[in-house]
Amino acid sequence: MKLHATACGLLVFLGLARSITARRSAILATIEHRLSNGRVESVNTKIRFIVRHGFGFHTPRLSLPWPCSASEATDPGYPAEQTHRSVNRAPYFI
Repeated sequence: MKLHATACGLLVFLGLARSITARRSAILATIEHRLSNGRVESVNTKIRFIVRHGFGFHTPRLSLPWPCSASEATDPGYPAEQTHRSVNRAPYFI
């Protein structure tokens, strides 16, 4: 005897069953072809982490090129931004 999640009548399971049924072909294709968006999610998480913590950068515009600095030794060409006091700053990429 097969039991289905929809037989219990709980709204959470009914919604889950509808979602799975609607996306069944995409779910099966993902499993069959072993596709994953794990790498994309990993990069997105790293970018959010860097922007949230800043790592000493004063603006998000200056911090975004930082993850590429290890693999690409390029200067983004941003001018040094002034703050309320003049200080000597470290280079953008260390």
